[in-house]
Amino acid sequence: MTKPVTCLFLGSGASYALAGIPLQRAFLRAILTKGKNRRSWIDSCEDRDFRMNVGGRPLSSWMFNVEDVELCMSHLHNVAYPRPLGPNETLKRGDVRRHPIRALINFRTAIADFLLRQDVKRGRVQQQFHAWLEALGETGNDLVIVTTNYDLVLERLLGPESYYYPHLRLMSPVKRVGAVRLYKLHGSVNWLERRRFQGSQIKSYKPPRVEIYNTRLGVKPKNWGYLFERKGQFYSPALITFFYQKEAWLAHGRWKNLFQKHWDSARNTLEAGLSEIYFIGYSLPPADHYMLTWLLSILNKTKPEITIVRKGADKPTTLEKALKPFNSKVYECGLEGFLDGHV
Repeated sequence: MTKPVTCLFLGSGASYALAGIPLQRAFLRAILTKGKNRRSWIDSCEDRDFRMNVGGRPLSSWMFNVEDVELCMSHLHNVAYPRPLGPNETLKRGDVRRHPIRALINFRTAIADFLLRQDVKRGRVQQQFHAWLEALGETGNDLVIVTTNYDLVLERLLGPESYYYPHLRLMSPVKRVGAVRLYKLHGSVNWLERRRFQGSQIKSYKPPRVEIYNTRLGVKPKNWGYLFERKGQFYSPALITFFYQKEAWLAHGRWKNLFQKHWDSARNTLEAGLSEIYFIGYSLPPADHYMLTWLLSILNKTKPEITIVRKGADKPTTLEKALKPFNSKVYECGLEGFLDGHV
């Protein structure tokens, strides 16, 4: 018999509360300005014959004004891939899409570089969160964490023996008894995807130095910030953003082996026995329209108890409005206040 499932669905607000990682506007500004000149990495995709700028402004400058990481990533992806590639189709050498692909990869690396430098301090909130997870694990329910975040806050908070990524054997700690299933629906800065372009690497004019670590793959820092080599194969940070072709891309090529199984496993796990779900710091941002349908299909089937935890007593979030028919409980005290009342 399948055990009842308790799910924590974590958004950027959770990482802000646990590690101080900036929220949307401040997040993109921090990526482009804090500590390193990552803007030059992104702008290095241009050359004399091709310009990625918008309205005559450098790409990074345009991003700085948009103030939305996901929309910027989505734009680059949709320019690079105006349609999904066929099963046997590859981009031809000299294809102009090479430039937005390079910009997209460098942008992912800028995100990875920033997030890998963020520490998780062991303060009161972190201790309470850890204690809450332990208490949830002792209820007899199967504890599952689902997140749209790219960062490593949970991994560093839990420790390598306390979690694993389902169906990602090469990029996951060894599954142990009692370890929490951690589903990262949009990828992670410590996941790697194979990256070849007609047999050659996509070079950057100003390659940054970034540490992407993964002991299972034995990847070591390289001079190419977005490209890492192991036994003749090339890899880059694996993040999948919001874009209008998401469903098709989840089932396509290299994404299929990495993301489709991960998403399918998350759905199957939740549909099999979801009894309660906590949305913490997740507001269902406008660009993430795909997630709404995915969530509703699961919630309509399982009808769990729903708790939404957010910061501030402002107007209801899109998530609250979308889930109103389920009589969700809403806490406006943020994660810190919620833990004070539940630990």
